Amino acid sequence: MSLEITTQDNQQLSMNPDVMNMLMQYTNMFAEASIVPDHYRGKKGDIFIAVQTAHRLNLDPMSVMQGTYVIHGKLGMTSAFAISLANTSGLLKGGITYKVEGDGQNLRVTAKAVLKASGEEISYTIGMKEATAEGWANKNGSKYKTMPELMLRYRAATLLIRTHIPQVLNGMRMTEEIEDIEVAKQPVKLKDVSTEKDTINNLDSHLEEEEVTIETLEVKQDIAD
Repeated sequence: MSLEITTQDNQQLSMNPDVMNMLMQYTNMFAEASIVPDHYRGKKGDIFIAVQTAHRLNLDPMSVMQGTYVIHGKLGMTSAFAISLANTSGLLKGGITYKVEGDGQNLRVTAKAVLKASGEEISYTIGMKEATAEGWANKNGSKYKTMPELMLRYRAATLLIRTHIPQVLNGMRMTEEIEDIEVAKQPVKLKDVSTEKDTINNLDSHLEEEEVTIETLEVKQDIAD
């Protein structure tokens, strides 16, 4: 409840001219900083949206920029960032855990958690069969071919969040979801090939970082338990 109230209050404040001026000051400062992630550097418009999103969700702007990408003109959140937000939201008891079963095409991962308010156990299961049927595992360079368990963990966890505690995402989509939707909607135009390639390379380069983040979150969770 506190997360929802904070979000609603900040949405209203974002319309205040004084707040808008403050957000613009943050934007100009970040635009000149050399430690801003490459995919935001020098792009004031994108930075402003990220800063505004951070304000609306009551999050640190730098964390939002590190955990989001602009894909096809839409702001997408990385899976690791979404999982981190869910685990620190105060809505779950002990955070998200995973159960892995089978291998190969029979590999299945269940993300599960316990709602702190009600004590209800929630879960979402996804497997390689679904990943193949949806086309996620069939893309060129798909990480489902080399890191299937990790990718299924991401999908299971983010689908768990979206279906049971959507207020954590506040309507934002995962970067993978945006890619899935846009690829299905239209073919890549020749003039966009370099941009699409850069975007995919940026996302791939962060998969290893996300893997470390997930492992770190699980270690912290084990310690907390």
